[in-house]
Amino acid sequence: MKYLSEIEIRTLINLGKTLEIFLGPQIDNNEIINWLSLTKNKAGEVELSTHSVFDDGDIDNLDIYSFELVDPDEDYQTKEFSTVDEAMTYIREFHKLTDLRFLNQGVIQDEYKKLKEKDKK
Repeated sequence: MKYLSEIEIRTLINLGKTLEIFLGPQIDNNEIINWLSLTKNKAGEVELSTHSVFDDGDIDNLDIYSFELVDPDEDYQTKEFSTVDEAMTYIREFHKLTDLRFLNQGVIQDEYKKLKEKDKK
C-alpha cells in the first residue's frame, strides 16, 4: 500500500480531493472503528472529520462506509483549519501519530481488510 507523501497530501487537498487515514479499532472499545477524512470545504478551509462506526464487517464485508454509525444523529465530528499544515500538525498531536498514512478516499477499505486478515490468524 502506497501512502501519500506530505507534498501529495497538500497538492491533492488543494485540488479538492478527499483523503483518509484509517485509525482502526478504538483502544477502549474494539467494536468501534475510526478513520479521519481531510478535504477542503467550499469556504476554502481545510476540514478534518472523524468517523466512528461499529465494526459490522468481516473479510467478506469490507464496506466500512455502510457500517452502522456509533452516533446516528451525528455522521462525524469536524474541525476546520486555515491550512493543510495546521491540520496535519493537529492530527499528529491529537491522535499521537508519527506517520500520517493518508490514502485516497475509498482505499481505507484495504486497510480494514488487513485488520480483518490479521484478526483471522
